[in-house]
Amino acid sequence: MSGLSVVLSAETTRHSPLPTLPSIVHDTSPPSYSELQRSVLGGYLGASDQLVWRAIGPTIEVLQAATGTRVAAWTFGAVLRSAEAKVLSVCCVGGNSGHITHVVCGVDRGTEASPRGLLAVLSLATSKIVRAFTFPHPVVQVCPITGGEAWVDRCTLHPTLQLCSPLVVLATQQPSLHIIDLALDTTAECVLSDEVSPASVVSLPPLPPNTSSPPASLLQNRLNAINDRLHLTTTILDGSVSGSRFNLLGPTDTVLCQLSAGAVQVTSLLYIPQLSSLAIGYNFGSFQLYNLRSMAIDCASPYEEGVPGVLSFCYQ
Repeated sequence: MSGLSVVLSAETTRHSPLPTLPSIVHDTSPPSYSELQRSVLGGYLGASDQLVWRAIGPTIEVLQAATGTRVAAWTFGAVLRSAEAKVLSVCCVGGNSGHITHVVCGVDRGTEASPRGLLAVLSLATSKIVRAFTFPHPVVQVCPITGGEAWVDRCTLHPTLQLCSPLVVLATQQPSLHIIDLALDTTAECVLSDEVSPASVVSLPPLPPNTSSPPASLLQNRLNAINDRLHLTTTILDGSVSGSRFNLLGPTDTVLCQLSAGAVQVTSLLYIPQLSSLAIGYNFGSFQLYNLRSMAIDCASPYEEGVPGVLSFCYQ
């Protein structure tokens, strides 16, 4: 039995601020400490690895928590001569042992970029981007499903997702939610991608009803996609946005409320293995539990006006 706790806050920031990054602060007009408190993002990357990350604007650094030694770093937009990029969200993925090998970043490439959103995977071993995908809107939240700190039995996932490794879910500013196969279990050169040459995605093929395990054809489809430099993906809750309206959906796709899509943003994501469910929190205070076995909404909280946004989830 798993308990779910929802953290609601109107005042606190999403991440604890970390020290400034002197290498990217402009010498002639350094920001004040209060400005840096609002703009610096940071957090831990797994208790066992004792790594932390910090980001300000387009630059992300991964450091050893005990010594401050830099493990990896990247400045988004530098190779494209763009100064508008900004890191919005970070999570970590790794191997089956739980050891962190890569950091996944959600990025806003800036108003002049098209497409504007970027999902990028930074290798801690090489300090290089090894996977990159573009989206029409900024990527505001990223979260691991498999390959993260928590062990996940893949048999608890929908058959179309069981062969993908690792899986992450991302939310864009629109808002829309996408599950994507990073294919880090292969070292083939053809699957490498970066900011200059991002990879493309292809939708996961539908399966016949009552399919309990992934058929052999699905494995072949994945291998073919990788060889063609494509990554399998699926969009969830795609009925939430209709034109300029956002529908908060409940079980059986019941519409609980309607809001302006431009005013809605996903503020928190967390996969809970014990429930086989993805917790999705919104800036207007509601949340949903989306089951990744049945690919349906298990429950949703009602909409209440004036409730602060959902900033994080925790479970035990």
